[in-house]
Amino acid sequence: MTEGKCKAEVRAVTRCSDPAYCKAIERYNAQGLAGLRDLRHTNPGAPQLLSDAQMLLLAQAIRVDFDQGVLWDGAKV
Repeated sequence: MTEGKCKAEVRAVTRCSDPAYCKAIERYNAQGLAGLRDLRHTNPGAPQLLSDAQMLLLAQAIRVDFDQGVLWDGAKV
């Protein structure tokens, strides 16, 4: 994987932190090149805090206020 390069050279090129570098080496050793794939697209993220019905009510409330010239910010939400 490092093609004979030392850890410092690889880190300089990839700009990885020590933990990220070590994790990448472990994944490469266990899975080969497949272990180095970017898997962020498979991460579903945090669960939704509001139900679909609650989201609709929030959007409607924001729209009504917007139409009256009132802008919402994160704190108001």
